[in-house]
Amino acid sequence: MNRFQTLIFSFYREDLDTLRILSPVQDCMITRNKESICIDCLNSSHLDQISYLLPLLRTPFLLLGIGRQIVLYNKGNFRRAYPMKIPFHSDFLV
Repeated sequence: MNRFQTLIFSFYREDLDTLRILSPVQDCMITRNKESICIDCLNSSHLDQISYLLPLLRTPFLLLGIGRQIVLYNKGNFRRAYPMKIPFHSDFLV
């Protein structure tokens, strides 16, 4: 388990139901580059499982201000990018 997986599982350590839901994350390789949290999944079905968990994965990264987006890879090839913070309409009002 790398430091980003440790971050996720430590954040939810007291919520056992959420920890069970997050179990597919243990099979991922999570890295970080300049502005992205990169999650390398095992295959396309695993990538779909992880994309379903994104609301849970975003929270600990948002609270620490790590990354601007989460990028999902399928064995290093296929990718989907999701913004870390979803802007609200009120954010654009001046």
